[in-house]
Amino acid sequence: MPKVKGWCQSDKPADRKQLESYCLDHAENYYLDDNSWLLYDDLLKEIPLKNYGDGGLNAPRFIELEDSAFVYFVNIKAFQTKETASPVGFVKDNIKDIILNKRKTKLLQEMENKLYKEAVGNSDVEIFSNKQ
Repeated sequence: MPKVKGWCQSDKPADRKQLESYCLDHAENYYLDDNSWLLYDDLLKEIPLKNYGDGGLNAPRFIELEDSAFVYFVNIKAFQTKETASPVGFVKDNIKDIILNKRKTKLLQEMENKLYKEAVGNSDVEIFSNKQ
């Protein structure tokens, strides 16, 4: 395990390849994407960190845990608290969906207005009023 621990803590590309190869052959589950953010609750579903300190800002960035079945290595590259703005990469898809939805809504409104004006111009629409 000392080699695996060293690979986990290393930023060298060669060590990263060794770690990926080891994980493919031996790991039950692993996550090596340094470019994606994870929710802490999602991490807790996979790793028993609940019993590891307070998990707060003073917690170590590299964690090694062992239970009766597994050895867990967690290398936290960066973190943010709930009070701070989410990283763009983490909410990028949500932002994209919001922009697309606003564009779609605007386009539908424009189409509706255009059809209404055409119908009024062609006398295809009658306006009734309940006023007496």
